[in-house]
Amino acid sequence: MAQSQDTLNNLASRVAHHARAISSYIYDHGLVAPSFAADNVAEYPQVPEVQGARLELIESLMDMLHLAIGGSEYIVTQSMVAQAKYDTTIINVLNQFNFFSAIPVDGSASYSEISRATRLPESIVRRILRHAITSRLFAETAPGSDRIMHTAATAHVVMLWVKKWVGARLDCASALIKMVHS
Repeated sequence: MAQSQDTLNNLASRVAHHARAISSYIYDHGLVAPSFAADNVAEYPQVPEVQGARLELIESLMDMLHLAIGGSEYIVTQSMVAQAKYDTTIINVLNQFNFFSAIPVDGSASYSEISRATRLPESIVRRILRHAITSRLFAETAPGSDRIMHTAATAHVVMLWVKKWVGARLDCASALIKMVHS
């Protein structure tokens, strides 16, 4: 939980400390370090020292984000222009139009191939994927390339149960937005 004495430097130190703890465990146990690559491990080790450090890292990062945005802008940013609502919209589009399966997990696909697989115009596919790429949901095989590949965030969504879970969570999200009216 955020403390009133937290500063950007204090939080940065905590972030570095928890990141080192996770990295040390991964290195000491010969595990693959987290990355954005599609073949990266989807889960961290389920041991208290890693999971505890992850939760502390995430909490420190969220507090740091809050301070970086600033108290006077935080509510406005979170309610009106927060990246999360756009990411949720893009994830919903990616899920509804089956982008996750249109791109091979162990390869890549061109915009035109994805357009055919999703049955969307190529210009729309390009816009959707360009936004998704800004959030590390998919990536170009090389900067400026016409070929798209999975990232660690998208590769496991190809599995049917994950795709259904994502769909269910997105259904809940739309209900939450309407909760205030009920």
